[in-house]
Amino acid sequence: MNCLSFPAADGGQTADGGLTFCTSDGTVYENPGNLARSGRKLKREQKKLSRRQKGSNRYNRQRQKVNRLHAKVRHQRQDQIHKMTTGMTERYDESVIEDLNVSGMVKNHKLARSICDTGFHQIRRMLEYKWAQKGRKLSVTD
Repeated sequence: MNCLSFPAADGGQTADGGLTFCTSDGTVYENPGNLARSGRKLKREQKKLSRRQKGSNRYNRQRQKVNRLHAKVRHQRQDQIHKMTTGMTERYDESVIEDLNVSGMVKNHKLARSICDTGFHQIRRMLEYKWAQKGRKLSVTD
């Protein structure tokens, strides 16, 4: 029986700062940092938006550009998480995940953007429903 555990509290494989997921067999899932990679372009387009007059046609077009960039980041994150969680459900028979205090972790201003970009809630939600579909055991520890 294979077992998945991230981050492990028993001295085994652990998560690196909460942004890297490691399994008991040594498989490492890195956070691709989709928001960080698109950050420069997003910043530029939002700056253009702030300089437009609200309600104008150019403002609305620029707002649509910014919305498309945010949607692209969201879709990249969803795709990566779907691939990761599907691989985990196919490879392991049972899983143990840690219930993280994300709201407390976000208060660290140096890591907040990276933590939000990781999508912890989405990972947990996908793991729960995919493991339930396969009829396998998913445990949540505090």
